[in-house]
Amino acid sequence: TCALPISALQEISETERITVQSVFLSVFVSLLANISGRKEVLTGVAVDVRPSSGFQDVVGFFVNVLPIAVEVSPDKPFQTLLKRVFDAVVNALERRRFPYRRLIQALNEQTDERNELEAAFYFQTWRSADGAGLADKLIPGVQQSGEFDLVFEVIEGHANWYLNIKYRSSRFGSETIERFGRQFRQLLERVAEDPSLKLGDLFPVDRPAANGQVSFDYPRDRCVHELIDEQTSQTPDKTAVRFLDEQISYRELDQRSSQLAQRILANGVLPGGLVGVLVERSIEMLVSLIAVWKA
Repeated sequence: TCALPISALQEISETERITVQSVFLSVFVSLLANISGRKEVLTGVAVDVRPSSGFQDVVGFFVNVLPIAVEVSPDKPFQTLLKRVFDAVVNALERRRFPYRRLIQALNEQTDERNELEAAFYFQTWRSADGAGLADKLIPGVQQSGEFDLVFEVIEGHANWYLNIKYRSSRFGSETIERFGRQFRQLLERVAEDPSLKLGDLFPVDRPAANGQVSFDYPRDRCVHELIDEQTSQTPDKTAVRFLDEQISYRELDQRSSQLAQRILANGVLPGGLVGVLVERSIEMLVSLIAVWKA
């Protein structure tokens, strides 16, 4: 959880004539696009569905999740994404009372694939009309069950705005989540400085190609890990891998993959054997794959 800069973002929302919630959501969509390398981002947005009359005194969480899909173009300014996100939310609000779970159930009945959102964005306010509120701080460790793999929750407090990240620990590690949080704040700061920046220029690291793939020619009679070993001998201290705000050199990549390869061999894996790799997108994923090739 961390405090967020808000005044500049409110100015952007006023200039662009959109809600400040849409500014935060657009930054979240930008982050998801950078993480996944996808040109279209699908996420969920929590909305209030409490009826306007007859339920004022009913205690309960009258909230539904609306799926929205947004096209992300690296060569377009952030302001373009703001408009796309705002329009997507406005269009989705027309179906705000259709239960999310019923939608997922209907989709699952039509296909064998798993239809479920992996990420969602929540915006909450803890301020009431008279300036008072029910709470003024977060309680660590309290989380609703049945949430998504990744939830970014922006909370409007009495004096500060906060970012609270909820995640499924079986999917993400704490270090990865901390990294996501740092990048989200960095994106907010860059957008606050210049909302006309192109999306491709918002990130300090190289973005994936438009289709998420990069192709180039290489000697077909050599194994990939052999080519990496050759490059390591030529430029051991040059950056070999970048992921978000982390990077390692060819020397470190070689050392880590070789150590893991020895552990794989020690467990009885023979040449040509199958090795399963279960790890989230990270530098460790590439280390693991190279280690398997070496073994």
